[in-house]
Amino acid sequence: MIIFPVDPQDGDTFLYVTTQEEFVCKRNGTETPQWACLGTFKDSTFAYQGALEILRPAPTNAETGYIYSVIDGGVADASFGSLAGLDIEQWSLVIFTGDDWVLVSSAATGPWIRTQNGQIQPVVGTDDLNMLQGDYVIESLPILGS
Repeated sequence: MIIFPVDPQDGDTFLYVTTQEEFVCKRNGTETPQWACLGTFKDSTFAYQGALEILRPAPTNAETGYIYSVIDGGVADASFGSLAGLDIEQWSLVIFTGDDWVLVSSAATGPWIRTQNGQIQPVVGTDDLNMLQGDYVIESLPILGS
């Protein structure tokens, strides 16, 4: 069962991460919102897959855009392509490009950071966007348009 955002505006979009389907809200006035599927994201879409151990062989089922969190840290196994032999810090993020493995630079900008104990949280501490057990939780949204 898909749980859509409460009280969306006409034209708002929603990504159902489980199936990679994107939906758009169709709404006129105060009527009940109707959600229409726009389709699924392309293979190049990033998808967080959880944790991996960089000291062990790379996952053989990795697909393009899969992102993993390094839970052990250390010298990367030879199966990690261009990362092989590099010292990868614990809690770093690595992405499979389809042909190779890439380290997400700690200097990269984005809305998320990973804490010392491995929790993902917004870069700006006062953001109302949180991640709990793989689910994105938006506590409030501003009114879009006027």
